[in-house]
Amino acid sequence: MRLENPAGLWLLLGIPALILIYMLRNRYEEKVVSGTYLWRLSRRFQKTRLPVQRLKKIILFVLQLLFIASCALAASQPVLVQGETVDYVAILDPSASMQAVDEKGVSRFELAKDMISDLASETLSGHTVTVISAGREPSYLVQQSKSANEVRLALNRAVCENGTANTWEAMDLAQMICDRSPNSKVILYTDTEYSNTSRIQVKNLNRGEWNVAVTGLEAEKIGEDVTFTATLVSYGLDTTVTCGIKVDGALLDAKSLELAADTPGTLEFSAPQQGHYETAEVYFELDDALALDNSYALCQTRERTWRVALHSEAPLYLKSALEALGTCETTVFKACSEESLTGFDLYIFDGIFPDAYPEDGSVLQFGVEKMPDGLTAAGRYSQEGTLTATTDGEHPILQGFLPDDTAVTHFAPLQGKAGWKTLLYCGADGVLASKEGAYGIVTTVVSFDLHDSNLPLRQGFLKLIQNIVTHSVPSLLGSTDQIAGTTVRLTLPVGAKSLYVEKPDGSIQKFPPTGTSVPVELDQIGVYAAVLETESGGEYTHFFAHVSREEERCAPIDELLEVDRGFAVSGDNPEATRSLWRLAAVLLLLFILTEWGWYYYEEH
Repeated sequence: MRLENPAGLWLLLGIPALILIYMLRNRYEEKVVSGTYLWRLSRRFQKTRLPVQRLKKIILFVLQLLFIASCALAASQPVLVQGETVDYVAILDPSASMQAVDEKGVSRFELAKDMISDLASETLSGHTVTVISAGREPSYLVQQSKSANEVRLALNRAVCENGTANTWEAMDLAQMICDRSPNSKVILYTDTEYSNTSRIQVKNLNRGEWNVAVTGLEAEKIGEDVTFTATLVSYGLDTTVTCGIKVDGALLDAKSLELAADTPGTLEFSAPQQGHYETAEVYFELDDALALDNSYALCQTRERTWRVALHSEAPLYLKSALEALGTCETTVFKACSEESLTGFDLYIFDGIFPDAYPEDGSVLQFGVEKMPDGLTAAGRYSQEGTLTATTDGEHPILQGFLPDDTAVTHFAPLQGKAGWKTLLYCGADGVLASKEGAYGIVTTVVSFDLHDSNLPLRQGFLKLIQNIVTHSVPSLLGSTDQIAGTTVRLTLPVGAKSLYVEKPDGSIQKFPPTGTSVPVELDQIGVYAAVLETESGGEYTHFFAHVSREEERCAPIDELLEVDRGFAVSGDNPEATRSLWRLAAVLLLLFILTEWGWYYYEEH
């Protein structure tokens, strides 16, 4: 028990004051009586009652002392602290590096579960145990359990993940337990070094295990020949590693590499006539601590052929640029028709415009005789000007494109409402605007005629067309190199009929082909295959999910643990405070009624 208001004990000074009153008060009273005969006669009865009278006075004095002491106790606001029982909150780190094993084959994760299981035996002494998994989505495995068996069953269900730990959100869950529990103790079981942990006990399970990792794989293609370069690191120990490389599942070559501790080394593999591979994988077999990073795969990006409908009477410049990209199947139309306005990924209108824009693909138009909704053109200028790019250099259409003194004439200033972005200017007037709509459809308007400018003759023309096509008809997946434990989004084109993803373990996950993209959680390490079926054909791509750099080191870098969280080994219990106040109030009332009853008995 502790006192919230120790100043209330000053009321105990009433005790010596009460004693002083009893010492100084007059014990005799003068009374006038008619005679002393009866007084003397009653003295023998007074002698027999004298002990009882003294006892009454002592009891009255004790009650008054207890009354003063109760007032002092109530004013000091006593609070009960449950020091005999502890509410343990165990946070379990399930990150990929916790799968590192020692020379006996015991992983850090299993060791952490065993330590929490031993902690569960404390429930026999009245303690409670809460277990929180700090995975990608932290959750309670068990809350304030008083049963050791219940805690152990919850630990049996715990799974080590392949990503990084989400420690901070796990701390938020622990804080909820601490807020409602007066005597909590938070213990973090991890392999990461933390500082400023005065309020949290950290059990560091990093035992300095030795680990070798393939940290990267690159390919350089010359004609049909490919050279693969793998990067490896040995953490904590000099060693020699023998690596093999497989291309589309077939063993191509194997080489050995001597590695100095904590120093990256590279291996090169030549692959003649292997330019059209889909996956290349470098791997080694070694009894190191972590097997998750003993291989690395490189997936070749598959270029999808985009169907483009080019409406133009003079298509030379645009057709040549599209053919140079090598990813477009271009059909030229001299006029708009029902055939030319359906079934394409990208519609280009160069001086020829439809009555209504198609809805199953993106649009690129040159000229302003017809305008999409939300965009207007304020007349036409006949003066010559040079192009300048917006300061938004990060926009996909502008990446790598430089105007390079590109001159235009007869342009119309563009003015767009919400959603339209002006990307190119001629002087202060916008001449290229773009808008992203539903289902990944992009509409781009250029307000000048290509034949009234020198843009087709500039080096940046091909890059601009490439950017517009890539942005208007995006690939299924941007990068084939991903990190396990994260989420990637697969872009769905208009007309998608089905989509499924095959995971490294062979399981299939199907997604509804609705919306602009779908999220895919990379909960496994290895090569994934995404297969998309559309009305105009299909597309598939492979991508590789690997362990993050922090996890493969098996000794993650130091992090600063938040110090402003309210974790504490003890705390206030408002219910206990209210209970003591009720008890003090009842005692005070009881003392007052007892003294009043005694006084009434004496007087009457």
